[in-house]
Amino acid sequence: MVIFPSRGQGRREFPAPSSPAHARTARRAGGGGGGGAHAGRLRPSRRGSDAIRRRGCPPRGRRPCPPLSPIPAGRSRIPPDPVHSRRRTLLPANRLPAAILVGFGATLAIDLWALLLKRAFGIPSLDFRLLGRWILHMPAGTFVHKSIGAAPPRRFERAAGWVAHYLIGASLALGFVLLAPDRWLEEPTLLPALAYGIVTVLAPFLVLQPALGLGIASSRTPRPGQARLKSLATHGVFGLGLYAWARLLAGIAGP
Repeated sequence: MVIFPSRGQGRREFPAPSSPAHARTARRAGGGGGGGAHAGRLRPSRRGSDAIRRRGCPPRGRRPCPPLSPIPAGRSRIPPDPVHSRRRTLLPANRLPAAILVGFGATLAIDLWALLLKRAFGIPSLDFRLLGRWILHMPAGTFVHKSIGAAPPRRFERAAGWVAHYLIGASLALGFVLLAPDRWLEEPTLLPALAYGIVTVLAPFLVLQPALGLGIASSRTPRPGQARLKSLATHGVFGLGLYAWARLLAGIAGP
């Protein structure tokens, strides 16, 4: 019987070596042949133990430490910094042309909707000649009219009205892109655009229509209810146009 001490467990007894395999087992358990009991015993270095602890391995003797999984190509184990990983807080210069195109497209959708109402149902829309007249009276200090139709006409008022119509649409689109969820231009969704389009009806209700002499929310028109519903529908179409043109541009640009 060969006796070898073991740390924390008293002594261990091994059967006398009856074969070369038993002799090799005894030598490995005792750290060598007939030398000291602790001679040749291998101990892990402190550096190796610390590395194992950092890897989250279990204590020695329970089960082997699982190997680290390989890192996929293009990924890192370091978590992203939430401050530097933000995509944007303001409108970058490369998004400006896309937002303007979306605004022009949504304004074109309004014009097609107005043409449909006029041809199919005989419902007239705003004459942009009057919008241009209102704008061209501003340099003289006149911002509010009792009746824009009775105001003196101005030269190039029709062209000024159409240009202002599309510039207003582009400005509203820029404002929406600034307020929309992050990456909306790359991955547009319908609900934010539709809600924003409906909210923008407050601009004609509270600014344009009173300035043209039509009253707040068309209150001075012959049929205020019909005029309000038409304005709500028109600005809803503007929101749909924002979404549709953003989807079109995102498809052209690709992933």
